[in-house]
Amino acid sequence: MRKLIIALSLVIFGLTGCLKDTPSTDLSHVGTVIEIMYPAGAGYYGVGSGLEFFTGEQLGFPPTDSTDTVTFYVNIAGTNTLGQNLGVTIALDPSIMEANYSNDSINYVAFPATDYAILNASQTIPAGSRIDTFQVVFYPDRFDSTQNFMLPLTVTTSPSYTVSGNFGQLYFHTIAN
Repeated sequence: MRKLIIALSLVIFGLTGCLKDTPSTDLSHVGTVIEIMYPAGAGYYGVGSGLEFFTGEQLGFPPTDSTDTVTFYVNIAGTNTLGQNLGVTIALDPSIMEANYSNDSINYVAFPATDYAILNASQTIPAGSRIDTFQVVFYPDRFDSTQNFMLPLTVTTSPSYTVSGNFGQLYFHTIAN
């Protein structure tokens, strides 16, 4: 009986070893997905955007700085580059202002337009390329330190492609002192 159990266990183990797993980063079945990458939000160890990296998107500039610039990227996350140019636009998305409320119970208010400037809101990723660079200049010496500010950004493309559900937004924010 013991030999039968061992033999049966070996057969089952051997059969399950033949199963093929698809790695979680295999996008070949998904197609083209657009994502925002803010490596500073992940300590330079990942994408750094979306709610997953919300705390990394907190702005911690010294209040005496007159300007500080953040750089982020829009990436074509797919198995292939595109055969045509891709128009990319970064825009405010007020509908996601309270997306993190269930985690931090903080009501954010929109950054005043005088406290930041999106330098290059519309760009083109050339055919055969994957990535383009975007920047936002913040003016920390203008921040009201008694407010919880949010600059919720999202990406759109032309022609339209799927935007990553978890890495398609940036939540630049401050927390009141």
